Amino acid sequence: MYNKIMESVIEKLKIIFPEIKIRLGLIEEEEKESCLVAGISQVSENCINGKRYCCSIKYLLIIIPRVQMCSLRTSTMY
Repeated sequence: MYNKIMESVIEKLKIIFPEIKIRLGLIEEEEKESCLVAGISQVSENCINGKRYCCSIKYLLIIIPRVQMCSLRTSTMY
């Protein structure tokens, strides 16, 4: 169930950010392109009444800009 939810989130992110590479989970240290890293950070299920559960899912979304983009933004701020 959680994998299907994460796949749907990634598909929507691809629609919103078509020019950015989207990765699931960890990235490589040598990543040169800007990318989005998406994943599930925490899942909890609490029993409410008998067989009913309250499910909480926390997502992780990290934006990694290119080095050139970072240097341009910091230089224009001053």
